[in-house]
This record gives sequence, C-alpha cells and structure tokens, in this order.
Amino acid sequence: MYIKIINPATNGKNAYSNRGSARQATNYLEGEAKKQGEKAVFFNANRDDISGDEAVQLIDSNRKGLRKDDAKFYSLVISPSAQELEHIGHDPQKLQAYTARVMQEYAATFVTKSGQPLTEKDLVWVATRHDERKHRGHDGAPSGQPKEGPQTHLHLMVSARDAQQKLTLNPLGSAARFNRVSFMAKANVAFEEQFGPVKQAGRRGQEAGQPDEQEAGTAGRRRTQTAEEMADSIGRRAAANEGQSASSATNKGGSRSPRTGDDLRDKQLFNQVDRVNKTLPADRQLVHNQVLEAARKMDYSKAFYGRLGQLGKEGAKQNYHDYPYEFLRTGKDAKTAASTIAENQKRDNRLLEQVERLNKKLPQQQQLAPNQVLEIAREQEYSKAFYGRLNRIGREANTRKAVREPYAFLRTGRVHKPEKELRDELPSAAAATARLPRVPPTYSRPGTRMARTYQPSAARNVAGVGQELSRALGTHGYTQDVRGDEDRE
Repeated sequence: MYIKIINPATNGKNAYSNRGSARQATNYLEGEAKKQGEKAVFFNANRDDISGDEAVQLIDSNRKGLRKDDAKFYSLVISPSAQELEHIGHDPQKLQAYTARVMQEYAATFVTKSGQPLTEKDLVWVATRHDERKHRGHDGAPSGQPKEGPQTHLHLMVSARDAQQKLTLNPLGSAARFNRVSFMAKANVAFEEQFGPVKQAGRRGQEAGQPDEQEAGTAGRRRTQTAEEMADSIGRRAAANEGQSASSATNKGGSRSPRTGDDLRDKQLFNQVDRVNKTLPADRQLVHNQVLEAARKMDYSKAFYGRLGQLGKEGAKQNYHDYPYEFLRTGKDAKTAASTIAENQKRDNRLLEQVERLNKKLPQQQQLAPNQVLEIAREQEYSKAFYGRLNRIGREANTRKAVREPYAFLRTGRVHKPEKELRDELPSAAAATARLPRVPPTYSRPGTRMARTYQPSAARNVAGVGQELSRALGTHGYTQDVRGDEDRE
C-alpha cells in the first residue's frame, strides 16, 4: 500500500494548490474522472454520495482561525498494489471502509498540545476513486498512454482544521507533531488487520518509500509486520534512496534540492546506524526509529553520537550492550541500565495504580487515560511537580475548581481558565430613572425657564436615555440638550 501526502510546492502545484478554496483541486479530480468516462462521486465515513459542490462546501466551510496564506486543506493519495486490489476482490465498498481506517490512523498520528488523541470523527475529509493512470513520458512509454493492469487509487482532501475548528492539523510539519513514516506504517498494517495477510506474487518496487515485503515464498503469504517494523523498513528504504548518489538530489539547474536540517540530520543518522548494524549480529541490530527517538531525546548531542560510535566499536569486538537504547539516552553501563529499567518499571506500576484510584473519583467522561499519563510522567522524569499536579487533579475532582484540560496541566502546570463574559454594568434609562428622585431643574440664565416648558416628545424620550445615564453614572459625556445646540457653551 503506497500512501502519499501531497506537498503542492513540489507535487502537482497547480492542481493541488491549497492556500485558497478546494474548488480547484475538486475541478481537477472531476476532470480526471470525466476523461475516464466516469462522474466523480465523493465519499467520507458518513456518506458515499457527495457531489463535487458539496465536497467543496465541506472543506471550505471548515477554515475558521486560518490566515490568508495558511494551507486550508491537504491532499492525500492511497494507491493499493495489484495484489492488494485482488486480495479484496476489487470491492469499492472495502476500499471505502479502508479509506476511513486510514483517516483514523491519520488523526491518531497527530500529537496535540493537550495530549488528547484525535479520531476520524475529529476530521473533515472527502475522497473519490479513480480507476486509471497514465504514463507521463519519463518511464519509457508515450505520455498519456494508460498504464497496464489494475490502477485503482483514491484521492482525498482533508481540512487543515479539526471539526471543532480549534486545532490546526498540518501533516507536513515537524515529525514531533505528525510522524509521516509512522502514519504510513500504521496504515499499511491496518490493511492486513482489516482484510488479512496479502498473497504476494512479487515485490512492488516502483514506488519510493514502499516497505519491504519479506516474503515467506514466491506464492505464499508473508508474515504480517508490526507497525514499528514497517516504519523502520520505510525509513531505511527512504534513507537508502536519498543516499544513492549526490546527483540524485540535484535538480536540472545544478543546484541541490532544498531540504530541512532535520531531514539531512536524520538521513545521516540512519546511515550511521546502518554502519553500526554491520558490526552486530542479526538478533542485536538496532531499530532505526528507536535510535532516532533517543537522538531527539538527546537533541542530537555529541554525547549521543559518541555513545552510538561506542556501540559500533564494542560490536566489532563482540562486546554487545544488553540495553543499547537506554545507553544511548543515559550513557549508563548494562548493569546500571538494567537497574534503572527495573526501577522505572516499578514507578510505572505505582503510577498506573495511582491513576486507577484517581479515576474512581472522576466522572466517566473525565477519567484519565493511563497510557497518556504514563507518557507525560516519563517526559517529566517522574518529577515532584508532576505528582503534585496529579494529586491536585484528584483533590479538585467534582468541585468548581476541577481541572478542565488535565493532560496540558500535567505537562505545564497551567490551569485553563475560561474567558469571563463581560457583564453589562450600564443601567438602563428606566432603571436609572427609577432609582433617582425627580428634582426640578435650576436655571442660571434668564430665559432658560421658558425653554424648559417644551413638552417631551418621542425625540425627547430618546434623547433622555443618554441624559439619564449620564446623571446615573456621574459622567460628563455628550447628552442631548432640549434647548438646542445654539444654547450649548
């Protein structure tokens, strides 16, 4: 299963432009369907008969809080292999069900500031199916010629805001917020979880970043990989593809393609892990993603790289470290690392028991997810501050001071305070009049008494609102004078 998140800056720039309305992308998808003699029909988890106009309305109406130049939506492509299509009998309903599952994994991959996981219901998305692809002229076949074999694939548009329009969801941002490799790995595993292992006739190597298939036999069913194994495989293949030659990263003008510092750093790290793994037996080789996690924990420090190099040197001498990832993170020897891991396990168990007791005090909808709390505790290194915040959540449960966003509070110690509504403290004219006694006015200039004999009218009553408010509040703002502007000083 090949899944791609399209970056309009580098892929399909005009067709998938996402800074404005989804109309342009929808028109393109409808046009491609028309060329195939079909009519584009969109679907999501709730409906399978969404028109193009409705699809545009769904995406365009879910952009509150985004600035003019922000991406309003993102486009994805899901491309099953010929074997995968055959495995599900080319059933459109199964493809639609799988698409909803992919969007569930897409939502779950986002890391929110509050720590609250997202689900497919938090997304606004639509998808449509195309059954043909055409050659582009750079693969040995004439441009525009239909590709052979089954080519069914799905195009998706998903809003850059969640359904509540409170969160911005950017799958092309930092890996700490959305790990694209993890998303693709989980989506691949989800297919086999949903439909069973796929019978493989051969390796589909034409797609960059496709995971290893580890066949058990030419016509057999391969072993189902875990998401971690799949992610590791995708990462290694991507690093290998990027590192094939210096010219592969150079464009026609001779300049190198722009890359982020994180991409280059991770590529170099994966290459170094490959060199270390050559010194280690198969059962002790390092998993790239776990090394990457340790590197980010250490902020890619010199100490981290020194420890990684040390693992390689010791491996060459057949002196293997029993807890390599703990060593990369802390620098502790195997004996100390084992003691630390055992102590951490005890702390984890005590924390989980504490969370279980705490949840008994909380209403059903406010109960804490143990794994989320455990993750935050590890981030905070089980600090006193963390336990103090956790105890506070328990103390203030079922009170007016109950913590509204517990995961964010556990991380930062900040309590969410709802915005106070401004009260209208200005009294109405009728209320002000009722409270104040009617005092006959005094006049300091001759002739003004005659002016006050004027009988009030509708205009006088309206003007009196400002006058009475001014008296009630003791202000000196502008009020209408019944004598007219010519008597105003």
